[in-house]
Amino acid sequence: GRIAFTSLRDGDFEIFTITPAGDDLRQLTVNDRNDHQSDWHPSGTALAFRAEVADRFQVWRMGAEGQDQTAIVVLTPPREASQPSWFPDRTGLLLRRSGRGPGDTFAGAVFRAGPGGENPQEFFSFPERQFYPSYSPQMTKVLIAKTMSEPVDTDRGIVTVDPDTKAQTVLYDVKGVFDSAPAWAPDGRRIA
Repeated sequence: GRIAFTSLRDGDFEIFTITPAGDDLRQLTVNDRNDHQSDWHPSGTALAFRAEVADRFQVWRMGAEGQDQTAIVVLTPPREASQPSWFPDRTGLLLRRSGRGPGDTFAGAVFRAGPGGENPQEFFSFPERQFYPSYSPQMTKVLIAKTMSEPVDTDRGIVTVDPDTKAQTVLYDVKGVFDSAPAWAPDGRRIA
């Protein structure tokens, strides 16, 4: 029953919630780090979000009222974790892994981790950068934004990935435009 969003209203990026009617504004994070990319747990009792700590992206978790804020995915530098989204069945998280580590030939990948952020492992990666991964409500597809203009990031498209075969389907791409940050409708029939 609440919308989570990021705002710069106190001088750095913090996470707030508000009702769909636009009232009862609540600030959940109050700190000097930049907090972004919040995603509600399917139960509505927690949020995962990206926190910038010492100029590094990490995935954190907190309760629905901002309580118990804790880092749950902190990757070994220079790798970073961001853009978390919960599995619809509550069994884990998808996230974006960025930054090149030893042996990496790509600038990013989609990782999955347990519901507490445990055991983060690569799920898939492509030569192009991937952003904002999320499972469809039925967990039959993974939705991403993907750079269509490598090696520069001037064109992104909206793509689904089959979680078993890793086959990609381009759903939407206006050439030269950042088509990005897609989100599933609750029934999985449409994408914003």
